[in-house]
Amino acid sequence: MARFGNVSRRGMHMRTMNHRVVGIALVAMMALLGGCSGESPTAPPPTAPPGGGGGSGTPPPTGATIVLAVSNATPVVRSTTTITATVSQSGAPVPNGTADEFSTNLGTFLDTGTATTIRTTTNGVATATLTSGAPGAATVTVRVNNVTQTIGVQWLAEPVIPPVPPPIITTITSVTPNVARPQGGETIVIRGTNFQPPLRVFFGDRPAVILSSTPTEIRVLAPQINLGPTEQFREVQILVISESETPAEQRATAPTAFRYEVPILTPVIRDVAPSSGPNEGNTRITIFGEGFQAPVRAFFGTGGALSPGGALLNQVELEIQQVTFDRIIALTPPALGFGSALRDQQVTLRVLNQASGTDFVLPGAFRYGPGMQITAVGPTSGSALGGTRVRIDGWGFDEPVAVVIGGVAANVVSVSGTQIIATTNRPFIPNCAPGTTIAGDISVTNIEDGATALIAGGFTYILPRLQLLSVTPSVVTVGQEVTATVSGTSGNGRFRIGQGPDAVTVPSTRVSYDPVNLVAVYTFVVPATLELDEVDCPAGGSRPATTFFSVNFEDFVTSCDDTLNRALTINPASTPELFLDPRSLSFSAVVGTSAQQTVTLVNTGGGTLTVMSVGPASPMPPFSSSVASSTSLAPCGEAVFNVTFTPAAPGSFQGSVAITTNGGNATVPLTGTATAAPPPPP
Repeated sequence: MARFGNVSRRGMHMRTMNHRVVGIALVAMMALLGGCSGESPTAPPPTAPPGGGGGSGTPPPTGATIVLAVSNATPVVRSTTTITATVSQSGAPVPNGTADEFSTNLGTFLDTGTATTIRTTTNGVATATLTSGAPGAATVTVRVNNVTQTIGVQWLAEPVIPPVPPPIITTITSVTPNVARPQGGETIVIRGTNFQPPLRVFFGDRPAVILSSTPTEIRVLAPQINLGPTEQFREVQILVISESETPAEQRATAPTAFRYEVPILTPVIRDVAPSSGPNEGNTRITIFGEGFQAPVRAFFGTGGALSPGGALLNQVELEIQQVTFDRIIALTPPALGFGSALRDQQVTLRVLNQASGTDFVLPGAFRYGPGMQITAVGPTSGSALGGTRVRIDGWGFDEPVAVVIGGVAANVVSVSGTQIIATTNRPFIPNCAPGTTIAGDISVTNIEDGATALIAGGFTYILPRLQLLSVTPSVVTVGQEVTATVSGTSGNGRFRIGQGPDAVTVPSTRVSYDPVNLVAVYTFVVPATLELDEVDCPAGGSRPATTFFSVNFEDFVTSCDDTLNRALTINPASTPELFLDPRSLSFSAVVGTSAQQTVTLVNTGGGTLTVMSVGPASPMPPFSSSVASSTSLAPCGEAVFNVTFTPAAPGSFQGSVAITTNGGNATVPLTGTATAAPPPPP
């Protein structure tokens, strides 16, 4: 046991053991007193019938009167009903415990699961609960000795509840066609369910003329809409109102939008992805925009202005693979031979709708270069815990791409033809060594065509220094919650309070985590299992004292840890605790004389101890006790009371003194031996 002056660290389990001893004594005394009080019920005979409430030693009456009643004379099968038998003799209830035998020709009793049961009376009444799995008439017979009585129960079949038909719902399943001219007038067929007149149909906010209808089909004329001067199309929602303006009105909308578009479309280019590729060509690009109308042709060239009809020089045609209203998928031509003027150039894109002769030109839409290339990377270093956001500039990037940073696959955030954003993952770190660096290459690979680019040694991982920054509040009591802040962490770890083998691991909750700055905030509760220092009390025993503890955090990922010394000042709980010295008294005296001993009460807790009573636990002549000299004790405070043994006759005697406090109760056992006075000298 380590000591510093009069301060010693003792295990909390010593005081816990003392509490258990006192508690066991109190429980034993309560059990002894409980066994000597109360009324003993009539014991059932050794051959009590099963499940029927037990038999009785009461003699069966002769010529009793039985009156039967049933709680429900017409129950439904698989429910229950209760049979009540009121038994009397000469106008008075039969004695308690009189056996009543119940039997039925249909059903079973709940307590036995059979057609018979035996119940006993209380104040002349016995009951049994009956159930049946089949309909029909049941006769229940109750016999008390030589008297029987019957009552009928009619079990009814369960009613058949017809299924509730599902509600009829108005729905739209299809619209054919789903495109019309802005002038309207096309016949549109709307199919679905529960189209009931009166019907109304809207295209956006425009009502449509209904040509015909059935419960599953409506034919309407598409209404006219007005497109803006630059609009080539507009999408609207089709709404059908069934049984319009009636209590049964229902509304349904089409699963997809209806499209109005001009008959002759003018293409508009918004973007190209990827926006760069190798001089060898064959890069699969997507042209985003609107107004594309097959058959379509697309060209790369030099010169040209942002306009319809812009002229191109050195024009080379792309290979078209797919065309929709808002996108074109195509393969780039090689910047070789006829296209050699495009080599290593930022080129212009022209899209032509052949049927209408309308076109659109976008300068600087695509860049040719010597295959895929990485031109810049930033930042070039980051935490070995991952999460660093890295920007990779270059050209020839074609989503989807695979990015490897420092030998570890990265998470790709975004891709364009000239830029990739990715976040790093965690490399393997064998041991905790703050400042350790792991350098590696950065590579990008286009998954579809296998093109790749690399920067050797382009990124360095650095293992950060783990630091337990703070624990607040620093002055606490057992059971109080504290907040701890840790930097340089993966956000996964554990806390320990104390040092060496006495350190206690505490469960914690991560409140927040900043993956960029690697800062985590946790909360945990100061556990009651910590061993506080103790101060010896002058009158005996010891009380807990304020104790300093260190706090340690260990990161599960990096195996690094950090300790904050004297991070917590833990005050003992402000609860009192009773300590007695001695815990029992033994006396010896000659008849006609007295012997006196003293018991000291000490407060070994952290709060004020209030002594509420000190006195005999039971009549205890020839013992007598005094009341404690004080009723309120500060920590380590003491009070005494005296016990006197005054025997009037020889023999052995026992007694006890009960002590009641707000810090625990106790009993002091007393024993005494009295001897006869010696005869007077002759």
